[in-house]
Amino acid sequence: MAIKYKICPKCGSKDVLKIVYGMPSYELFKEAEKGKIKLGGCMIAVENNPEYACNDCEYEWNRQEIIDKEYKSIEKLKASIGGYFGPEYNIEINLKEGYFEWTGKENQTAVAECVKDNLSESEIFDIIDKIKMIDLLNWKRKFINLEIMDGTCWSIEIFKNKKSIRIQGANDYPEEWNLFCELIKDVSEKSFE
Repeated sequence: MAIKYKICPKCGSKDVLKIVYGMPSYELFKEAEKGKIKLGGCMIAVENNPEYACNDCEYEWNRQEIIDKEYKSIEKLKASIGGYFGPEYNIEINLKEGYFEWTGKENQTAVAECVKDNLSESEIFDIIDKIKMIDLLNWKRKFINLEIMDGTCWSIEIFKNKKSIRIQGANDYPEEWNLFCELIKDVSEKSFE
C-alpha cells in the first residue's frame, strides 16, 4: 500500500493541486490559470514548504505531514513467520491498547511459549518511529520466490482506520526485513527469524 499524498488531510477531498515554487515559466502560468497547479512563489524555505493545496478547503500540506499522520494512525500489527519443519513465531503489537503478545515454538512437536507485556507511551512512540523508518506502509503486498517450493512463509497485517492491510511473503523478503525482525526482537526480546 502506497501512502496517498494527494488527499486533503483536513477535509478528505481529492480535488488537490501540486504547489510549484520558483520563478514560473509561461507554461507554468498557463497551467496555474487552468487550475492544474498552484504557484507557491519564488521564496523557498529550507524545509516544511507545503507541496499540495486543497481546492475545497484551501488547506496546504507537505508529504512529511501525511507520512506522520498515516503512521500515527496504526492501531495494531500482527506478524507471523514459519516453515513446515522449522520454528514458528507470531506477534501482536497493539499500539492503541499498549501491549504486545509474542508466541513461538521451535518445531511442530514443541510446546508453544508465550510472552505478553505492556508497552509504555515512549515505547509506542519508538515503535512508530521504527516502522516509519523501515517504510512499512509502502512495502509491496507480496514477496514470493516461485523457485523454492518449501521454506519460510511470513505475513504482516496492519490495522488502521477500521481497515487492515496484509503483506505476505514466501521465501522472499523486502530489503528492510532484517530491520523489521530487529524491531520485533527489541519489543519482545524474542526471535522473529
